[in-house]
Order: sequence, then C-alpha cells, then structure tokens
Amino acid sequence: MWKNSKITLHFFAKCYFFDVFIAFYRAFIYLCTQKNQYNNIIDMKKLFLTAACALFAAGLNAQTTYLEYCNAGDLCFSKEDYKGAIENYIKALELDTEKSDYTTAMQLGSCYEQIEEWQKAGDAFKDSYMRGNYDAGVINNMRRCYETAGCTDCLKTAYNEIATAYPEQEFAMAKRLYNIYNKEQDNFNCLKSLETMLRDPELTEENRLKYLKNAASFALKMDSTDIAMTNEKTAADRLVKLCKEEWDIPADEVRKAARHAWKEQRQAKEDIRAE
Repeated sequence: MWKNSKITLHFFAKCYFFDVFIAFYRAFIYLCTQKNQYNNIIDMKKLFLTAACALFAAGLNAQTTYLEYCNAGDLCFSKEDYKGAIENYIKALELDTEKSDYTTAMQLGSCYEQIEEWQKAGDAFKDSYMRGNYDAGVINNMRRCYETAGCTDCLKTAYNEIATAYPEQEFAMAKRLYNIYNKEQDNFNCLKSLETMLRDPELTEENRLKYLKNAASFALKMDSTDIAMTNEKTAADRLVKLCKEEWDIPADEVRKAARHAWKEQRQAKEDIRAE
C-alpha cells in the first residue's frame, strides 16, 4: 500500500471538482511540502501514477457530464425550450474533444432555426458537417440559413472551408461558389471557380464544353478593354493562350467555346440596342 494515500484522495477530489491540470499542480505542491517524509527526495513515479489515475477518472467524469448535457438538451428540445436546449448543447459540444458529435451540432442548428437566429443556425449546420455529417441535407440547411440571414459572405467562407478540409468536396463546392459569383456578376471569381470545375476528372464532355463556353464568356468580359473585342479571331487567340497556360486545354476546344461566347455576347449587345 502507498504510505501517503491521503495524497491520492486529495488529488482525486480536486480532479472531480476542478480542472485536471489545476488538480495536478495542487497535488504536486502538496507532495513538495511533504518531501521530508521521502528523505528530501520527491517520488516522481508515485506522483505521475497518481496523475494518470486521476486523468482517467477525470475523463470518465467529463464523458458523463457530456452525456448529461446532451440528454438535458434533448429534454429541453422536446419541451420546446429552445434556449435551454442551446445552452446544454453548447456545453456538450465544448466537451466533445474529438469533434465528432455532429448530431448535437445539427440539433443546435435546429434550435437556432426555431428562434430565428439564422446566422448562428448556419454556423451550427456548418459545424455539424465539419464534425463528420456528410449528408448533403446539412449543407442545404446551412445555405438556406445563411441566405435567410442575408450573409452571403458567410456562405462563401463556409464553402471554401469545406473544400479545404475535405478535398473530395472541392469540385462540388466550386460549383456552389460559381452559382453565387454568377449572381453577383463577379467575373473574376466565376472564372476561378470554372478553373476548378474544369479539373474534375469525372466531368462529362457535355459539361466540359459548357464550362469552357462560360469561361470564354467571362474572360471576354474581363479582357474587353485589352483586346478591344474588335473581332472573334482576336478574342479567340487571347483565350487559346489563356486556357493553354491555365488549364492545358486544346486550342480547337477553346476556339469552339469562344465562337459560342462571341455570338452570345454580340447578340446581347444587339438586344440592348434594340431596347
């Protein structure tokens, strides 16, 4: 038996009620004050054995507390006490050290929806996805909440974060970003999104031609003052050079896309004049 069992009890008590590191520090100080009993030598092996046991006990206590917060949140949710549910879900997620509890994050988003805090709801749904909820529905929920909040910048940031964290989602997020930039008439970022979309190895030939046509159109708009858009050949030559450098796309494909884009742009100008 350990001669100083009082030290163990002291340490376990502190771990139960306070942060484990504070408990460790206080137990260490206690041992230091008792060093005469060890002939002025601190028995570090015993100290660290105590620490290991206490860490394990604290971990069990934290896990229990985490489950208690989850259950308390669910109970509040069932009673439509959404603010109470939010409080408990947030505490539970703070204790989810592995960042894997996407269900609680999803529930948190639903609570914020109920009280119409749309941006926080979007944040919670994004957090649910980042914790491992790969259902497309959670991304749609996130998009809907951010759009309702009028926070398009939050949505763009979320798509970029997801694409960075999950490379397999890069092309899907690029399509979503493209739709936003297209609505905003942001030609530069439309072109950047299309650049990513054109690198998709599973891209169909039909979509490849479509994206090339769109890329040509945006490039024409961006470079209109530079190339003066005096004729189709000048525009096509410029685009062939651009697409070869950026995406290594064959010239004949680019010229075909440029031809379509040029015709559409000329038609658009004629329509405006007619009005």
